[in-house]
Amino acid sequence: MTLLLAMACAGAKDIDGIWAISIPAVTSAEEECSDSISHNFTEAYIPEDEETTDTWTDESEISESAALQLVQITRQSKDEAVMLVGARTYVGTLKEGTWTFTWDGSDDTATTQSHVDGYDYTAELHTETVTTIRLTKEGDTIKGSWASEMLTQGVWAESDAWSEEITEVSERGNMPSSLYLMIDVPGSGPRPADNERDRAECSGTNCELEVTSTCTRTRDYTGFITGYDTEEAYGHLTTAGQPAGS
Repeated sequence: MTLLLAMACAGAKDIDGIWAISIPAVTSAEEECSDSISHNFTEAYIPEDEETTDTWTDESEISESAALQLVQITRQSKDEAVMLVGARTYVGTLKEGTWTFTWDGSDDTATTQSHVDGYDYTAELHTETVTTIRLTKEGDTIKGSWASEMLTQGVWAESDAWSEEITEVSERGNMPSSLYLMIDVPGSGPRPADNERDRAECSGTNCELEVTSTCTRTRDYTGFITGYDTEEAYGHLTTAGQPAGS
């Protein structure tokens, strides 16, 4: 019985320790991003990406070496553990031989402006970053994937028209519609679509705009156990390693 308990404890600690992992650098071309835009501007539209034919071709390619990061993993139970990456902490669970460490961080900001003479404006900004580190152990080595996803969402609403006596608001309003929408002006061609004070641009009493952007990137990594086997050692190693490209 004593031998079985000792073997069980040894198995429970097999992931514990300080690991050195090598993470490949990611170029901007390898990052996948997507945008979603909705609005109630009646004549505005979302511009399409135009294909242009250039007479001059100029290409550059940048290649960076991988980064080296020291992480510490402490197992809490049979299928629960914590990973320290510098000053950051990720909570992990074990399922079918694969550890998954995650953290979901978010930030929300809401702004409201109102004028007694008839002007209302709201802006709600949401940012969310999800980090997912998958890990499998093979002896004294580990391997897996390191993925990050960033979501940014903005929701704006603004009165479609307001009095010129409200001088605190510019003639083109506060909402950032000109960054995402275009409008065709007869005789002048397309231009950015603003919410102008003295024009009815939208289908309701308020102009509405919602923009959601998502960017994801995933890197496969490998790692090995270091000779540092005490929890106190990581306090001296949190900033150790090598950044990508150096």
